[in-house]
Amino acid sequence: MKNHQYTERIATGAAELLASLRETDDPQVPYETHLPAVRSKSHGYVHRMLGNSTGRMHHLQSRGEYHTLLVVDLSGNYRNVREGFALPLSITEPIAEMKGIKHPYNRFASENAIMSVDFMLTGNDGNWTGIDYKPSEDLKRKRVREKLTLAALALAEVGVKHVITTDKDLPKQLVDNLRFLHSFASPIDPPPLPSQLIEHASALMRSALIDGKLSVYDAAVRHHQELGCTAAQLVRAAFWLVAHRHWHIDLHQHVHPEKPLTFKEST
Repeated sequence: MKNHQYTERIATGAAELLASLRETDDPQVPYETHLPAVRSKSHGYVHRMLGNSTGRMHHLQSRGEYHTLLVVDLSGNYRNVREGFALPLSITEPIAEMKGIKHPYNRFASENAIMSVDFMLTGNDGNWTGIDYKPSEDLKRKRVREKLTLAALALAEVGVKHVITTDKDLPKQLVDNLRFLHSFASPIDPPPLPSQLIEHASALMRSALIDGKLSVYDAAVRHHQELGCTAAQLVRAAFWLVAHRHWHIDLHQHVHPEKPLTFKEST
């Protein structure tokens, strides 16, 4: 009888969670994070970042979350990102009781705390994925693992995959490159060159850069007069092409105007 009661409660909670996922799935619909970026006791600092995928300001609780969002945002694999996505108590409480996991508690309100996942992503294929960022050292703590397990079990009830990302998944060079490229993908900034010139610039610059001998700046100096623009505009165009995924390069190599680019394909 007890297990049957858990089953009924979890089913009710799953229905509430699924409704929340559906109601906030459209990136054009206003979304409010469960955890506004005001202050944080987590590792690093809170951040507010304009998402290129959503055109919305994202509230992030740590430097690790910021780095994770940089990877997600410039991947081109997701059409919506919801940070601080709340999991209803109606599903986390019965799962915690059934599994013998201590539920997170808000001692100031003297009640169980609402849990959230750091990111709820909607893929271009429409599938949802939950991501939680944790420093790798934190995963050694039993209590941290319990909370992550509870979140994963709750999401599994509605068929949502749960992924844990750590600092080991975010190499410094990759993060530095994504920070540099992020502004070039901004949805509020126009392309650095007229659209008809971008295609010409792409072909010319790519041909000059493909063998990895010239820096981006040197290639721009060589060809800017031919295109009727400044070298600076052509440098910006090159990084705009990378940020908008027209060019696919190795983002684990230093990306800089004074460096060559390593293309992932040769044609």
